[in-house]
Amino acid sequence: MALGIPLVAIVGTFWAIIEKIRKNERIVNSIIRERIDPACAKELLGSMQTKRNPYTALRWGAVLVGLGLGAVAGRLMGLDVEDFYLWIMLAFGMGVGFLVSFIVEMRLAKRGQKPEENAPTREESVRQP
Repeated sequence: MALGIPLVAIVGTFWAIIEKIRKNERIVNSIIRERIDPACAKELLGSMQTKRNPYTALRWGAVLVGLGLGAVAGRLMGLDVEDFYLWIMLAFGMGVGFLVSFIVEMRLAKRGQKPEENAPTREESVRQP
């Protein structure tokens, strides 16, 4: 049972990635098969590119700090790894991390710092040296 959740998460992630790749291949094949004009094809293919989220590092940093604080709080309370309450504390710490990340992102957005507009797509960042 303990390995079931991580196993399902890993398999589910790989399945989602494979399905996304298959969908993109179907779109490209239909463009080729239907002989769509280049302007329309560029528009369709442009929607397939994903934009990078500039706050990803902030979000996961806050979550990991919250996870660490939850673990420390659980240990200070004398909880063992096998205790259910330790896992609740870890989940609470992760929730606090996500909440802090959300608040910081909203404040940055209110200040007018919108790096999403200028952020390159993954394909563009790979092409640039």
